[in-house]
Amino acid sequence: MRTRFMSLWNRITAPWVEVEDDDRRYDVQSLASLSVVVVLLSLFSTIVILPLVWRQRPAEVLVIVASAFLYIVAYVFSRYGQLRATVLTGAGVATMITLLVSGLLSGHRGMDILYYLINVVIFSASFVSISSAFVIMLTYCALMFVGGPYVLGVPLQDIIEGPLAFNLIAGIYSLIFLYHWKRKETNKQHALQASQDRYRMISDLTSDYTFYHRLNSSGRYVREWITDAFEDITGYSFEELPAEEVLSIVHPDDMAKAQDGLRAVISGQLVESEYRIFRKDGELRWLSIKRVPNWNVAHTRVIGHYGAVVDITARKREEEQRWQLTLQHERFALLNQFVQAVSHDFRTRLSRVESARYVIGKILEDGGDSQRIDQSLSAIRDSVFQMNTQIANLSLITAVNDPKPLPVDIRPLLIRLNEHYMPRATTRKLTFLVQMDDGLPFVKADEAKLQIAFTHLIENALAHTAEGGRIILCAEAERRHMVVEVSDTGEGIAADQLTRIFEPFYKVDGARTPSRAGLGLGLTIAKMVVDAHEGTIEVESMPGKGSTFRVRLPLAFADAPTPLGTARV
Repeated sequence: MRTRFMSLWNRITAPWVEVEDDDRRYDVQSLASLSVVVVLLSLFSTIVILPLVWRQRPAEVLVIVASAFLYIVAYVFSRYGQLRATVLTGAGVATMITLLVSGLLSGHRGMDILYYLINVVIFSASFVSISSAFVIMLTYCALMFVGGPYVLGVPLQDIIEGPLAFNLIAGIYSLIFLYHWKRKETNKQHALQASQDRYRMISDLTSDYTFYHRLNSSGRYVREWITDAFEDITGYSFEELPAEEVLSIVHPDDMAKAQDGLRAVISGQLVESEYRIFRKDGELRWLSIKRVPNWNVAHTRVIGHYGAVVDITARKREEEQRWQLTLQHERFALLNQFVQAVSHDFRTRLSRVESARYVIGKILEDGGDSQRIDQSLSAIRDSVFQMNTQIANLSLITAVNDPKPLPVDIRPLLIRLNEHYMPRATTRKLTFLVQMDDGLPFVKADEAKLQIAFTHLIENALAHTAEGGRIILCAEAERRHMVVEVSDTGEGIAADQLTRIFEPFYKVDGARTPSRAGLGLGLTIAKMVVDAHEGTIEVESMPGKGSTFRVRLPLAFADAPTPLGTARV
């Protein structure tokens, strides 16, 4: 109930216009409250008291009540933020009503009413200058001196010794007290201003510009002060870019970060952030901004915040140049690694081709041996095939990062891989198994690119598994993912090399046999494909025990629809 009443009272006394200064707004609202109270009391008097005294002196009573309603004028002035007009109107009406009531009562009873005029002096001096309140006091004292005896019918000596002397003495005491109180408050304000000026001067030496933004009653920031460097950095004058519009120059990509920073400082947090702005001339600059909340005396709410801004554009440009230089070095290093890998692999292949050509030539010179010629031709075909494969792998790198994912039934894909690799495995005396649960869900994938990834994982297993070994391709659903594993019983990978096997051109066995020659891109391509599908790939391995590559892919549907499939292969 109290909260609702205070909310209503605030609505009927708050200024109709924007009053930026907090102290002035509080004064205006206090005067509006006083005016409302007087008008309500006047209304109460009209309804309750007026009928009781109506028969005695009706004309004077009506004048007094009507005069009290003149506080409505003061109320209107206060709602428009006119502090001086409100005070002078209220003081004039209060003086007039006091004199009317005094004249109505007449005699010594009326004279006693004049003592209340001291309230007008104190009221006026609290809001306007001491000199204005002194003039008001002298005015009604002169009225008492000139008109008192004739209106009230009492001796002039009684008026001088009574209300006139009281109002002069008490009024002067009150004005002296209020003068010194206002002077002390003014000195405090000057000291605060001097402190702010010193702070601004120190800030100019330690940062590019500093500011203080006050949070007004409507929740908007009002700039109370800011150092001159603001215009040098932004290109805008203070008038062109007020506090409530300062975010308009922030880079669109950094707008959310800047807004989050303001919300955080309002909640009482110290905020440090970096974001870009556009100067008035269109130049892009980086700023580092530190915001410190300013709490009210009771430390219950934030009433503003201090800020220190540093232009870090030069530093950011240096960082970008260093990053570009580092990136350029990495590119050159990768290019050098690529050239070395390609040249080494192709030289190896071409050497085999040249050796086979020489053997064929010698066989033909010796009269020919068809079996040896077939072996040499097979070596040539294998080398040419491997070189074409490596060239295709290089082309794949530019394509695997842009998959076109669709719901895919993974079972037919794994069955095709089984049919393709089973003859090679049998020839090399390897056991090749495909294990799948019935009713596997669909995955979200580009089937062609997914086949490339699994192909490279199987090729890697074949290359590193000796005769009599085993390779298992396994698939099963796990929560919201499909898990596909390629396991082998091959030579395994040392722990210190596991973190590098997916790097481009990296080869675990540096001195590879010709049959295992390659650029070292197979596992890199497999990882790129899986990453592009928002999946993960990991490896477990132990030297001499084999390796397991585990791929996790997101399912196509939340309810995991089950395709019609065959039994386990």
